[in-house]
Amino acid sequence: MNIKFGTDGFRGIIGKDFTFDSAIRVSGKILKYFKEKNAKCVAIGYDTRFLSPEVAYEIAEYAKDAGFNVFISKSFCTTPMLSLITKLKADFGIMVTASHNPPTYNGIKIKEKFGGSALSETLKKIAKTSSIKTSSCKGKIKTIDFSEYYIRYLEEKGLTQSLKNFETKILVNPMYGSSQGILKKIFSNSSINITEINNHRDPSFGDINPEPTEENLKKMSKIVQEGRFNIAFAYDGDGDRIACFDKEGYFYSSQKIIPIFLEYLIEHKKAKGSVIKTVSVSSIVDRIAKKNNLKIYEVPIGFKNIVPHILKEKVLIGGEESGGIYIKGYIPERDGIFCSLIMLEILNHYKKSLNQIWQEIENKYGYHVFKRKDFYFVDYHKLKEFVDKVDFNVVLGSKVVSKNFIDGRKFIFHDGFLLVRLSGTEPVLRVYVESISEDKVDEILNFMGKKLKSLY
Repeated sequence: MNIKFGTDGFRGIIGKDFTFDSAIRVSGKILKYFKEKNAKCVAIGYDTRFLSPEVAYEIAEYAKDAGFNVFISKSFCTTPMLSLITKLKADFGIMVTASHNPPTYNGIKIKEKFGGSALSETLKKIAKTSSIKTSSCKGKIKTIDFSEYYIRYLEEKGLTQSLKNFETKILVNPMYGSSQGILKKIFSNSSINITEINNHRDPSFGDINPEPTEENLKKMSKIVQEGRFNIAFAYDGDGDRIACFDKEGYFYSSQKIIPIFLEYLIEHKKAKGSVIKTVSVSSIVDRIAKKNNLKIYEVPIGFKNIVPHILKEKVLIGGEESGGIYIKGYIPERDGIFCSLIMLEILNHYKKSLNQIWQEIENKYGYHVFKRKDFYFVDYHKLKEFVDKVDFNVVLGSKVVSKNFIDGRKFIFHDGFLLVRLSGTEPVLRVYVESISEDKVDEILNFMGKKLKSLY
């Protein structure tokens, strides 16, 4: 089969695209590429998906036989943990995960020495590389607890210590993924009361995609309200994405979390730097950046497109609509747990509810509504042909004032935008809409749904 890299590494359906053979073939390419860069040590992690541990240990043995020293996680870990270990102890990293994709998927993410997603040019070169051969000089495999290094790193950042006496009640939903138990470990000797749900390994993820979207977290809102929690966090399967609920049970995607973080960094921290956002991120981020004279860049979806900016300039915040957020001072990686600490710091600082904080931002920068709808298809080529040709100058009476085709087709209005793009990891067409009213957003989503009916 032909190995293709998507938005963030290699992914496929287990048993069809993702097998022990394909995982080893991909790993062989990765190992050879970094061997030619004089790399000697690799860090390997894995999530809670079906076959993730078994595949990770097969890769570890392969890497050892190819002459690499290997640090492998003692248990399932988050992708940010693997990224940190890569930065601290290895030359590159391999993470066995399919992140937020359906339970039938698994895959491999690649991390570079700087502790973040492999750059686009690196992925292109790896894809063209042949697999490495075994070496007469074998390496060694060492099993370590990635979480110990991770928690120690967060403590050194000073965030955990400043929150030890913060009295609050938190609900945590790792969605059966690899974030389970981490926040509890961090605050084991604090005033923070943490309750976890969905915190055991279930490779079927409760028959829900382990992506922290409002649709996938419907039951969580009720649990928050009934349990009188002050805030709730949800993470995706490998822990690099986040979503929140306030105490009233209202959902907060990164479309609200990024503006909250940005305003806090500017107002309280007096921090400066560039703002990097993917094409689907809310336009309220643009308004905050422009009002505060910060440079803002819009890039294609995929955290690998944010990382180059972090490496070459001072970036204050970088974020994706799907829940991945980077904050100045951290490794060049998105991290759900780290973002939870930032959110708790904000609540502790303002002494206000999350809803009150958000209302103040909307009062200052304007009200908006955002929704994303995913359309699943079998015929990928027909889907791609549709996306390549779709074009609008007016959408339901809203004039298109500008267009952005760097990733999919984005049509920008005075009061929002419409974005149509293919997923980089699944046969899915995603439609993103932002406007000043829920009715308008729903009208545009219905309009696009009718357009797509001809493809079914």
